[in-house]
Amino acid sequence: NWSRVTATARGGGDVLGRVEKVSPGFADTIVFALLTGILCLVLIAALLPAFHALVMRWWISGIRFGDITLASRLRTRDVYVAYLRFIGWLVLFALMIVVGIFFALIFIGFLFDGGQSQTSEIVIVVMMVGFYVVSALGAMTLYQQTVILTIWRLAADTTALAGDKSVLERVHAAGQA
Repeated sequence: NWSRVTATARGGGDVLGRVEKVSPGFADTIVFALLTGILCLVLIAALLPAFHALVMRWWISGIRFGDITLASRLRTRDVYVAYLRFIGWLVLFALMIVVGIFFALIFIGFLFDGGQSQTSEIVIVVMMVGFYVVSALGAMTLYQQTVILTIWRLAADTTALAGDKSVLERVHAAGQA
């Protein structure tokens, strides 16, 4: 309970109230920092797909094989669709993880008499570490499959060759024994 934690602090009473009394603008600074962080996250989410599309077009358009050049027609809208698909799958995955944690905690509560023993605390910590690992690996797998793989496929599909294509007829694969 928060009131018990603040009551045991040096001097007792409301710690946050004392901090605000000593530094009158402290709460405003915290609110400003939180709003700035939220704004940064929103801007990153809004601009990252456009940046990703731009970089991919630059990379592809910079490839040269003698007289042959590559040009990309990758559309930024398609990259946004890939990111939106990732967000949708991530929300569904997070919902499944939360439901899994809920049922696992209920099961541990029944198994260990309400979860009040030290053994149940150890089991809960191990379970939460397991859920963390599954969540991290699952989110990265979703990102690789829904964003990275889609963007590379789109980049390959929208790339065109320009220049003297007769050079391609003279290409021979050769290796050494």
